[in-house]
Amino acid sequence: MIRRIAATLTGVLIAVACKGSREQAPASVLKDGAITIGSCDFPESELLAEIYAQALTQAGFTVVRSFDIGPRELVMPALQEGLLEVVPDHEGSALAFLGGTPTSGKGPTFALCARPTEPPDRRSRTR
Repeated sequence: MIRRIAATLTGVLIAVACKGSREQAPASVLKDGAITIGSCDFPESELLAEIYAQALTQAGFTVVRSFDIGPRELVMPALQEGLLEVVPDHEGSALAFLGGTPTSGKGPTFALCARPTEPPDRRSRTR
């Protein structure tokens, strides 16, 4: 009897695991008519994202909040893949994460942040 229950549970677990592996990747949010705002998983990031969300909502935009996603290692690729449209961040921190070197001058750091970049090598990054 115990073997029959164990075999049944194993079959159910395998079926559930296989079902999960067939799920499609999330679609881009770029053409959904709303602005999707994301944040990292720390309070300051969530607060900045909420400020942006409220300002955009008051300006008449439809906003979707996707807060507390995780560290930059998860948030930045989601932004680059079109799963998020806005992620408020500090220029220097974002630039350093993307492999650049922040400067003491606002202009040069902003210019470097505004350039399109390739995702960083996530294997060598630590939080």
